[in-house]
Formats: sequence, structure tokens, C-alpha cells
Amino acid sequence: MNEHWMSKDTQAIEKSKFNRFLGLYGYSLATLGLVILIINVFTYSLYRVQKDSNFELEISFAKDQNATLINLLRKDIRIIGSSVHFFYATNPAQWHNFPLFVQNALRINHG
Repeated sequence: MNEHWMSKDTQAIEKSKFNRFLGLYGYSLATLGLVILIINVFTYSLYRVQKDSNFELEISFAKDQNATLINLLRKDIRIIGSSVHFFYATNPAQWHNFPLFVQNALRINHG
């Protein structure tokens, strides 16, 4: 409103209406804003913790899978190496005993 044509009484009434409005709704709006800010900070903190936790869990799972794969490959290489050694170390006439050798080698590696 234009303050030049309003009287001092009218200006005082307008200011008191404004102050009354702030008195009624100002604290409520400030409290609401503060609560929303706290909730956003808390939610974002939980989000970051969960995201970091999931990332660490995925890395740990990948490391476990990698270790398992390495162990399986080492066992396979050991079995293949011992099989090759069997064929080089024995006469071809003894190659028919290879299934017995493999059963024993598998039992040792897996048992």
C-alpha cells in the first residue's frame, strides 16, 4: 500500500496486522523449516552411510569371489599338472591305470 496517503493510525493498524500474522504463523513456519532441514540432513546422512556400506559389501564380495576362483584354478592346475606328469613319468603300457590315478588325485585335492 502507498504510505503517503495513509494516516499514521492506518499505518499502525497495518503494521500490527503484519506483526500479528508473523506472531501466528512465523514461529510455525520457522519450526516447519527447521524440522524439514533436520529431516533432510538426517536422510542424506543415512543415504550416504547406506551407499558406502553397499559399496564396501560389493568390494568384499568381489574379493571373496576372486579368492575362490584363484583357489579353484590352482587346484585345477595342480590336477592337470599331476596328470601330465603321470603321462610323462609312466610307460604307455601303464596309461590304462590313469582313472585310478585321477580318482586318487581328486580325493586328495577335494577331501
